[in-house]
Amino acid sequence: MKKVLIGILIFIGVIVLIIALFAAVLVFVVTRNNADRGEYVKVLSASSADAPKALVVYQPSPSSTGKKIAEKIAAGLSDSGYEVTLSYPSTKLSTDVSQYQIIICGSSVFAGQPSKALLNYVASVEDFAGKTLVLYSVGSAKLMPELDLISDQVKGTDSIEKYKFLASDKDYGDKAYELGKKLSGQ
Repeated sequence: MKKVLIGILIFIGVIVLIIALFAAVLVFVVTRNNADRGEYVKVLSASSADAPKALVVYQPSPSSTGKKIAEKIAAGLSDSGYEVTLSYPSTKLSTDVSQYQIIICGSSVFAGQPSKALLNYVASVEDFAGKTLVLYSVGSAKLMPELDLISDQVKGTDSIEKYKFLASDKDYGDKAYELGKKLSGQ
């Protein structure tokens, strides 16, 4: 009887340890997704000095999926003649978006929530009026309530395009590139 009780206690201990480990990993991932990653700017120059401009603001994810999607969207726009600025949503990123015709904001989703850094950046932009504004998310669920959370922060326009990239979709890079081409009007 005593051995059975010890076995049960060990089993319960292992289960509690697994749950604690899972919770710690989840907290780590969500915290990294919400962190302000600091200043990052990469510009894909256009062949013409008077080329239209696009801004792609994305929160890097623990995997490289978020970065790949942002870079593919930017490549589609750049190949269509746009000068594209890629950046992280940082407190150091300018909230003056007047020079851009297209603005794209994206985030990975963890626990049903987009990046707080992206939410804060979008909320800090005073006016998206007259811009093509695109919001996208990357996650495993097909539902898109996280995009509503981001769009609730937008000021100056109700004209918002929303896209969901599934992390399990192996064609997300091609779809992101085609989105960039589509946004350019080509």
